[in-house]
Amino acid sequence: MNILLIDSDSRASDELSRVLTDWGMTVSHAVSAQQAVDLVKEQLFELVLMELFLKDSMGYEIIPDLKLFNPGVSIVVMTGNSTPEMERKARECGIVFYMEKPVPLDQLKLIIDQLLKQKI
Repeated sequence: MNILLIDSDSRASDELSRVLTDWGMTVSHAVSAQQAVDLVKEQLFELVLMELFLKDSMGYEIIPDLKLFNPGVSIVVMTGNSTPEMERKARECGIVFYMEKPVPLDQLKLIIDQLLKQKI
C-alpha cells in the first residue's frame, strides 16, 4: 500500500513511518498542507494518514484537494488535540477513520488490513 503521512511532528512521524515500512508499506512524508497537496498531484496514494493541526492549515481544509487529485484515496485523521467540532468537520469531509494520538498501532493495523481487503 502506498501511504502519504502528513505530520509536522518529525519524531512521531519518523516512528510511525518506520512501523508502516516494517509492515511492508511504501511511505511518503509531508510536513505541511502545501507539501501534501503537491505530493498528491504527483503520485497516487491509497491511504493518507494526516495530523489535523498542520503548520499552514487545518487538515480538514485540504481533504477536498487530496480527493480531487486522488479520488479513491482513503483518509485517516489523527490528532492529539481533539474536539467534537474538529472531529465533525473532518468526518464531513469523508474520512474513513478519526483517531487520537498517540496512534494505537493495533487499531491502525486493523484499519490498513481492512482497506487492503476492500481493494482486492
